[in-house]
Amino acid sequence: MTRLRTREGKLSFFLLMLMMLSIAWSMEFASWVEGLYVVEWAALGGLALGFVMTRLGWRRALSHLVSSVIGASLILAVVSKFIVPGFGWRTGVGMIAYHFDAWLRVAISGQSSTDAVIFILLVALLGWWIGYACAWMVFGAHRVWQAVALSGAAMLLVAYASPPEVGPFFVLYIFCALLLAVRVYVYTQEESWARRHARYDRDITLHFLRDGSIVVLAIVAAVWIAPQLSSSASLVGLWARVEGPWRTVGDEWNRLFSGVLGYGRGFENVPFGAQLALGGPLKLDEDILMWVGTNGARYWRGVVYDRYDGSGWVNTDTLSAVVPPGRDLPAEGEYEMRHLVEQTVVPNWSGVGQAFYLGQPLSINVPAQVEYSHTNSRGGAGGDPWSSPASVSTVETRIPVNVDRPYSIVSSASVADATSLREASTDYPEWIAARYLQLPSTLPERVGELAREVAPPQGNPYDRAVAIQDFLRDTIEYREDIEAPPEDRDPIDYLLYESQEGYCNYFASAMVVMARAVGIPTRLVVGYAGGELAEETGMYVVRRRDTHAWVEAYFPGFGWVEFEPTASEPPITRAESSDDSSLELPGGEVESSLERDLERLEGEEEGLPGSPIPSASTGRSSTPVAAVAAVVVCGGAGAVALWVFNRRRAEDTSAVSKIYRRMCGYARLLGIRGHSHQTPYEYASLIGDRLPRAASQARQIAELFVRDQFSLRAVGREEEKAAEQAWQALRPVVLRRLVRRPPELLRAAFRLRS
Repeated sequence: MTRLRTREGKLSFFLLMLMMLSIAWSMEFASWVEGLYVVEWAALGGLALGFVMTRLGWRRALSHLVSSVIGASLILAVVSKFIVPGFGWRTGVGMIAYHFDAWLRVAISGQSSTDAVIFILLVALLGWWIGYACAWMVFGAHRVWQAVALSGAAMLLVAYASPPEVGPFFVLYIFCALLLAVRVYVYTQEESWARRHARYDRDITLHFLRDGSIVVLAIVAAVWIAPQLSSSASLVGLWARVEGPWRTVGDEWNRLFSGVLGYGRGFENVPFGAQLALGGPLKLDEDILMWVGTNGARYWRGVVYDRYDGSGWVNTDTLSAVVPPGRDLPAEGEYEMRHLVEQTVVPNWSGVGQAFYLGQPLSINVPAQVEYSHTNSRGGAGGDPWSSPASVSTVETRIPVNVDRPYSIVSSASVADATSLREASTDYPEWIAARYLQLPSTLPERVGELAREVAPPQGNPYDRAVAIQDFLRDTIEYREDIEAPPEDRDPIDYLLYESQEGYCNYFASAMVVMARAVGIPTRLVVGYAGGELAEETGMYVVRRRDTHAWVEAYFPGFGWVEFEPTASEPPITRAESSDDSSLELPGGEVESSLERDLERLEGEEEGLPGSPIPSASTGRSSTPVAAVAAVVVCGGAGAVALWVFNRRRAEDTSAVSKIYRRMCGYARLLGIRGHSHQTPYEYASLIGDRLPRAASQARQIAELFVRDQFSLRAVGREEEKAAEQAWQALRPVVLRRLVRRPPELLRAAFRLRS
């Protein structure tokens, strides 16, 4: 067992263990999927196995081979127990193989996978590997910064994809990682000094850890406020260069693991990507995302999706262009009965990101990048976006926007009445029919049959679209805590014929598919519902829980018109004729649709006193609690570290050294301060000057201490006994003086005051 001792110190192992647990606890707290508790055991198992292998002295290749076999067996056993509890390991491994085969087939086919088992298996493997590799780096190679870099990357990814409440775990990780770096550095220096037979103060480790803890806490505080720097133009420019590949990776990850619960982030400025999977449960919080000033609106559009692939949605736009501020954005053309709307959007984030607006975007007052496609063959892939009509699917700002730097956008919203839409032509442009009537060949035939039954072909497109909308509102139950559709089922077929429950993504997707099945060009739009109208500011307060998906149908001459199939939202009310509508926005119904929210939130403050718009930091409502928790955690960890090293110092120090340090500690309580240049004899003389009755004992203890530290001959038992007797005589004198010290200090204070 002596071979398994932690030469680097038990604290090093404890800190590395806390780092691994911080990552695992963050994932478990985020509740991405059920069963992530296995990551804790996997990471700790990898850490323990890696530590053991560094002590056995085997060849590195043999150690890694044996560890890989043990680790794979451990993870398969733990995950199989989660999948089929109560059955043997063979049954569990067989089930894992079955899940992996099904997931691989879906991944290769380009469809979305909702299998959480493979996600748990992958994360457990990564957790074991990170724990094992970090143990080798710290206890084998003593390359602590490599371990911090590897585990830190994992911690950052987990924190990025988790709710803000995991902040204390992130702070705990940073504290432990930096303190581990200090501890390992001290160890390497001690080893070097020992090889050179150099004498050094045994308290140096404690001093390093004490001062290192202070520095670490300062760094943690700096990291905690670092998000305030996100408005820096240089940092934003750097992120703009890497966000493209990062978003591509994120979209692919969402496709492969769409059954994993996701979280929006307050600092995440591009919440909607190029793909939208129809997956599992939805969890949205109350964080404020933006405030919008306008004369009434129902939706804030983010992204348009045009292609349904049998498992989710894809935005197929491949063209992009940067548009200067104030210049007209590419447009499809002119349509009738549309109203110009100007919106001022005050984001509760800092940085570049998606712009949100009502209807079709026309212009924006900041530099922007648009994703678009030409409506005819005249527009080339590398051509001018204004060379021919173009359809814009998303707009992103190219300079930082925040509470202090809002943006204004002008858009076009339909105010067409029901009669006009019923009389619209059915002669659709070629580009509309080719793109917005697309359906996958794998779509079950009965979905189309149901659509034709609900919306008979003899009606006009508007009434048929309303019929499909109303059918879904009456048939499907709105729920956010749903299971993902089975891998081998089309999500829309599964929704209509089996589960009959879902949230807005499912309602809107079903309407688009059914409408296309009966020849009505439609598309899926995601963004946010109108929000709550704040009476004191006259602005709409949009929260993350307002995330929404709806439907737009195309009517020749009128353009894209919104429909609301989600049962939890009130339907859009349109006037029967233009005489009744007076060209008012359909968004006029927003206030009534949000009546229940205004009642529930009555009396809630929307901002800081005296300020109509809260600062950007208010979006992180958990910051004070997390900060307090972080201080408690770091303080507790520091206390544990001090206790451990005080105990270690007591074990490693001789009896004479303990007595000398005890004497120095009592002397400091009496106000007898020494200096680094003083010898033990000189400090003992200071004590003798203050305590004449104990001068000889102080001198004797100092002499024995010098002999213990610097003599080639070890201090014997008789000398230790002499030091103890000197201390027994010195201590009563010191204690009597300590009792008299507070009154002396008070009298001195009164003298200074007078």
